[in-house]
Amino acid sequence: WDFGDGRFDTASNPKLSFMTPGIFNVTLAIESTKGCKDTSTSKVNIYEEPTVKFSVIKSDTCFEKNLIKFTNNSSTNNQSTFTYKWIFGDNNESIGDNPIHKYSSFDTFEIQLKGTTSFGCVDSFFQEVIIYPNPSADFSVNGLQQCDNGNTFEISNNSSSPHGQLFNNWIFGDSSILNVNNPTFSFDTVGTYKIKLNVLNEYGCADTLQ
Repeated sequence: WDFGDGRFDTASNPKLSFMTPGIFNVTLAIESTKGCKDTSTSKVNIYEEPTVKFSVIKSDTCFEKNLIKFTNNSSTNNQSTFTYKWIFGDNNESIGDNPIHKYSSFDTFEIQLKGTTSFGCVDSFFQEVIIYPNPSADFSVNGLQQCDNGNTFEISNNSSSPHGQLFNNWIFGDSSILNVNNPTFSFDTVGTYKIKLNVLNEYGCADTLQ
């Protein structure tokens, strides 16, 4: 056997892996015990492996507004075309070139992009995205209507977050109180005021209630 890349073999049924892409003329030469000879040559085309890769504009984001945009950076030098399969790690898939995906829960998800060329060459690329939980802002007041003299509004903070610590920002009309869980507040003048609570968790995800 002459494999066209400088290697030879005398086995009846050899096995061989080519180390570089290209077109190789593989020749089999045989000779009988009587000295009769014959040869046969076939061309073997070894295609260059594709490079499959993608990028994510933002690989970690809060659940409420998560909309992950994927940019396909795959390439091939063998003049073939690609077909793609995206696996988003949440039992959803796509065959688009540059998909956009929204997750229905918070977690860490491993994304796989599998690219197959028209010659059957395959490569895959993996990357994780993190979807953080959003907090839920909630509070109650001991009384929404009080007399001016001695008014004291006691606030019970009922906000929650699946993970992590919450940071609170209370707004009482034009005044604010930071990082108090259950504040007490008195207004100096008669009027109607809005009480607003902004909560932020350790991942930077926020919620508001007023």
